[in-house]
Amino acid sequence: MPFLALFLPDDSCCIPEKSIQSVGGKPLIAHTIDQCSESETFDDTVVSTDDETIKRVAEEHGGVVPFLPPAELATDDTPAHLCTSHALD
Repeated sequence: MPFLALFLPDDSCCIPEKSIQSVGGKPLIAHTIDQCSESETFDDTVVSTDDETIKRVAEEHGGVVPFLPPAELATDDTPAHLCTSHALD
C-alpha cells in the first residue's frame, strides 16, 4: 500500500496558514492531495499536522489524517526522518 506523507505544521515561518490559503479557488493542500490521487501512484495521501483546521481541510479534500503529532515534531525545522518515523509507528 504505497502512500505519500505530507508534513504540514501550523507554524509556517513565512506565510501564516499557507496550507489552507486559497490558490485557484481551493486550498493549497487540496492541489497536492488532488495531484497525488490523480497520479495513481499512491493509495493514500497521509497528512501529518498539529492544526485542527488543516486536518479538517485535508480530510475534506481526500487526505487521510490518522493522528496529530506531538508539538516537538510539528515545526518547520524538524528533520523529516523524525516525522516519518513517528508517522510509521
